[in-house]
Amino acid sequence: CQMKMNKEYIKKIRFEYYYRRLNRVLSFLINKEKRVFYYGTVIEGLIPCFNSSYCKIIKSSDNIPDENQNIFLGQLEEKFDYIVLNEVIGEADDIVLLLNKIHGLCKDSTRLIIIQKNYIWQRLLDLTGKLGFKDKEKTQNWLSIEDLVSYLRSANFEYIRSYRDTIMPLKLLFLGSLLNQIFNLLPFFDWLKLDQYLIARPWLYCTKLKKNK
Repeated sequence: CQMKMNKEYIKKIRFEYYYRRLNRVLSFLINKEKRVFYYGTVIEGLIPCFNSSYCKIIKSSDNIPDENQNIFLGQLEEKFDYIVLNEVIGEADDIVLLLNKIHGLCKDSTRLIIIQKNYIWQRLLDLTGKLGFKDKEKTQNWLSIEDLVSYLRSANFEYIRSYRDTIMPLKLLFLGSLLNQIFNLLPFFDWLKLDQYLIARPWLYCTKLKKNK
């Protein structure tokens, strides 16, 4: 238990810059005082951390099978203004089933925010995991934005837009901040960035059908 706590503390210190950067993006995308459902990576004091009137959090875990997580999602009877899926799409055994469960938590106006790592980083992230610099990757499906849009359509979601961020996930004194600021001014290099944010909404026709049943 003590070893696990030490590991979490080291992870928090090592990646504080990255997670604070991710939270800034979410704070920009999510309007204040809204009901938020967050499903994904949880690090106490770092993520998730944004202004909301109500935030329900489910931590993705190796110890809980996908089947049980999907059953739990199906039992939720709440509706949310924003739903954030942080890296759970790539870890899911059945992506369409997961998105169908998420669809049941949506209102007409709900916005779904999917955070997924860029597939061109796969080998580098796998290597750093094997060397012990970070946790080993749990991602099973390294998906492009085009792949994600296709899955969303299969689950009756409508794609709105996408956004990429972070060319350097570590602070490294001032170097990380400097590189990220420079690359933010160079949209041509967006395809190199680590994080992909995809924003979608429930297909309005489907939500009307559910209401009429």
